Amino acid sequence: MCFVDHPAWTDLASDYTYEELCQGSNLKNPPEIQLDMEQDEAGLQEIGRWGEHIVYQYLLQQKDNDPDIVEVKWCNAENEIGSPYDMELSRKTDSGIVKTFIEVKTTLTDDKDVFEISSQQIQFAKEHRENFHIYRVFNAGDQERVRLVRINNLSLRMDQKQVRLWMMI
Repeated sequence: MCFVDHPAWTDLASDYTYEELCQGSNLKNPPEIQLDMEQDEAGLQEIGRWGEHIVYQYLLQQKDNDPDIVEVKWCNAENEIGSPYDMELSRKTDSGIVKTFIEVKTTLTDDKDVFEISSQQIQFAKEHRENFHIYRVFNAGDQERVRLVRINNLSLRMDQKQVRLWMMI
């Protein structure tokens, strides 16, 4: 019988560093959402929705400062639609309009490096490679400590073993 003191993924340091985007009061706090800090399903949905709101507001600010961004769409603005991403960013390029798909993962803490991702999201990341990113919101609900980071091209990061997947049962 083999016993491990702590999960294996806590020993693995990634060669990839998140791209820090914004933090603290530079991010627009969602006033209409009251976070339920309970870890039940309703509480987790509110935490996720809070993070999506933060990312949506951040992307709108980017759109205001970048004339090549033509649209920011929050796919789950009304209801969770079950797609493998939460937002679409459309940008003008020399070859036409290119869409970037964004999945938002939110946590209440600053040090939670693991998060759930579906097989549908992994497949979508493989299909859309450089056009699929994960935006990570840390310290949800704490306007002073909230932090937003991005993992560009999740598929490439997995291929290069800079991001690793683990299975839990």
